[in-house]
Amino acid sequence: LGHKGKVACEVSVCGKSCHSAQCPDGINAIEIASEIIVYIRQLMQDCMINGMQDDLSCPPHATLQTGIVQGGVALNIVPESCIFQFEIRSSYQTEIQALYDKIISHIDTIKSKHKTDISIRKVSSYPPLNTSADSAIKKKCLTNYVDTPTHPRTRSASAPKAVCLPNMAFQPLFWGWAIWHKGIYQTNTLPYPPSNKAYNFLKI
Repeated sequence: LGHKGKVACEVSVCGKSCHSAQCPDGINAIEIASEIIVYIRQLMQDCMINGMQDDLSCPPHATLQTGIVQGGVALNIVPESCIFQFEIRSSYQTEIQALYDKIISHIDTIKSKHKTDISIRKVSSYPPLNTSADSAIKKKCLTNYVDTPTHPRTRSASAPKAVCLPNMAFQPLFWGWAIWHKGIYQTNTLPYPPSNKAYNFLKI
């Protein structure tokens, strides 16, 4: 029972606008942002091979990705600003912090290289949830293993024993209490997820 922790960040890159015919005179904020975005991608590729592994998570390694990029006003204008958002997810808080620190260090390097302003702010974050192996609820779940392979977020039958439910089921506290106190529920009777598709919860 658990989920990966996450930190979501927004990065703002300031460039210098000019006409594209004189682009060497400007500072292309999108191109500078792309150097950071590529580095974030490289970090995830390294995590796949060298990162901390959690066999009960899918995938077992940390993930990083850029999900939003905004910048530019016209094709013939060198963009003076670019804003993008990225996220880090891991089962280990220490790894999240280490990856975040690497990105901060890389941003400082890019700032010095291009002599421009780059700022970063955290949009949201929450810690990993790693339920103790000795906890009563985890022992019960492993004893009464259920598998729903028809749902796209569940594990395959060959995966380690775990309760296979959508990730969001354990994020709102209400869901956790519903599972703990009431036993079997169908998600179309609760506020999440928004679809009407029903899934069985483990009887505790």
